[in-house]
Amino acid sequence: MSGFGDGDLSVSPDEHAIIIGIDFGTTFSGVSWAFSGQPNDIEVITRWEAELSYNSDTEKTPSTLLYHGPYGEASWGYGIPAATSAEPLKWFKLLLIDHQDLPRELQSSAQIATARRLMSEANMDPVDVIAGYLRRLWNHSIECITLSTGKELVKMCKFHVVITLPAIWPAYAKARMTRAAQEAGILKNRSAGDTVLSFISEPEAAALATMRDLSNRPNIKPGDHFVMREIKKLMNGDWEHGIKQQFDARPRDWPVTLPAGCIKPGPSRRMMKKETITLNHSDLLPVFETISQKIIKLIQEQIDGIRATSGKLPKYVILVGGFGRCRYLSSRLQLALGDAVELLQSQGTRPWTAICRGAVIQGLTRQNLGIGISVRVSSRIARMNYGVKFSTRFDPKLHRLESKCWDEIEQEWKATDQIEWYIKKGDDIADKKTVRHRFFQRYLTAPKEITEELYFSAAFPIPKRADSTTKRLCTIPWNRKVNFDTLPTFTNSLGKVYHQLDFDIEMISDGTSLDFTIVHDGKRVGGKNVTVEFEPEG
Repeated sequence: MSGFGDGDLSVSPDEHAIIIGIDFGTTFSGVSWAFSGQPNDIEVITRWEAELSYNSDTEKTPSTLLYHGPYGEASWGYGIPAATSAEPLKWFKLLLIDHQDLPRELQSSAQIATARRLMSEANMDPVDVIAGYLRRLWNHSIECITLSTGKELVKMCKFHVVITLPAIWPAYAKARMTRAAQEAGILKNRSAGDTVLSFISEPEAAALATMRDLSNRPNIKPGDHFVMREIKKLMNGDWEHGIKQQFDARPRDWPVTLPAGCIKPGPSRRMMKKETITLNHSDLLPVFETISQKIIKLIQEQIDGIRATSGKLPKYVILVGGFGRCRYLSSRLQLALGDAVELLQSQGTRPWTAICRGAVIQGLTRQNLGIGISVRVSSRIARMNYGVKFSTRFDPKLHRLESKCWDEIEQEWKATDQIEWYIKKGDDIADKKTVRHRFFQRYLTAPKEITEELYFSAAFPIPKRADSTTKRLCTIPWNRKVNFDTLPTFTNSLGKVYHQLDFDIEMISDGTSLDFTIVHDGKRVGGKNVTVEFEPEG
């Protein structure tokens, strides 16, 4: 969840828009787009500048940057020379979040350490590096869109950009990604109007695209449950377009061309010997089997969760993402699932482009432009708890001793740092759900400003009071002045008179975000829209 709220995503009938979905990945990135006048025609960006011609028309490009020269010149993606001796920046997407928030196995990753070192040598921070990559990805995408639609249409259309993020990333990631998008020029002023930026989790984007691909099948009905597994991408060339997709149980040898750093000089210093190594089935099997076992475990946990909440098994497990095209994974999963759950693995490029296509679908449906796109996520399960802090009279039967604090205003013991959770982890974030709670504050003199703070926690069991897992999400300032002379008063046992400010904090959900509103004397005096982290259910 993030304090950054989506912009106004509505489009008037006489307004034209181009919706652009960006799947900025750890190893590969992709972009899709659609014109609001043709919402069913979702196109995928290709035509990459590439040293090798067979890479130019692939659906994604490597998330890599190679800086050279004193003025920030850089090669990127497939345009980085294969024979370069310099080390390109990779895996920098993961630098966007703090080291302690990375999964434990990544904190000690050699790739992460290398990315940090190269970033430091370039005298940049993570937002700078990501902005540099997104700028090049964005400029190339706009060139391709312009080539496809013409300059006039691009000029007259507003841009609605949807960027995908991992579902488990912490709250601050959206704010940092927003800064990167701004620095990349994605949000620059345009004559057609302000560019709108919103975010969607990678699993939901994959689910939207895959369900759209399957929407016309007669054996898929409302109420069916699915497990969507976006298998993360692992190396380009021989691996990405060969071994990873084609490896299966059959014995076979795989020749792999070594990178430039491993090639020995030939008899002439100008000539290089092209060398390869051969990997056989037994060399590769431990790699695929280890990964497959982890994926099977994750999917089984999701199946168990669906069975616990709905009382039935999911109808399908659908593989998407780069590794989702792997034959070996498909066969291992089908063996593990048996006949109880059917495994679906689309052919061709659809699994690999599912996330960026799904981002476009979300942008279209939120603008009511999804004509003919008969897919929506009907329920979303909150991944976090969201609420506000308050204090109440201390009750030793209800409250912990560490919460006990003397209140000078009311001259009594209070339990502080209690939490009123508006949304709890595991709740279904239903459309138009409204929750309202009443609070009050007492003041001796009128304060210069009044603010309320929202908090979130990923903890389970759900804490009743703020603890180390509870983080501040954002602050809501009151935007109207209050006439304190008209407020009711409270006199404590010492005879001190305080003004009592009564107010409600109301939460309304539209299914993807939460609107928190502060209401005083029947009027809205403050508000904040926040995006919710959730698990999508088809």
